[in-house]
Amino acid sequence: MRLIARAEEFRDDREPPLRMGDLCYLNSGSPPLMVVDVAEPLTVAWRDGGTVQELSLPAACVHRAGNIW
Repeated sequence: MRLIARAEEFRDDREPPLRMGDLCYLNSGSPPLMVVDVAEPLTVAWRDGGTVQELSLPAACVHRAGNIW
């Protein structure tokens, strides 16, 4: 595997950082994820059937989908 571009090259500096409550998706595809902690690594949560799952990962692995409000 060879690196062809860094994640930072695809970020828009005008976009504010992710905040708690923001909805996002994994860059590789996922159900909607809600940001529940903004410390690095970022913690996101989603519903899987009737249970809530959480995952910590680098912020560069996700992109914003919108806000819940």
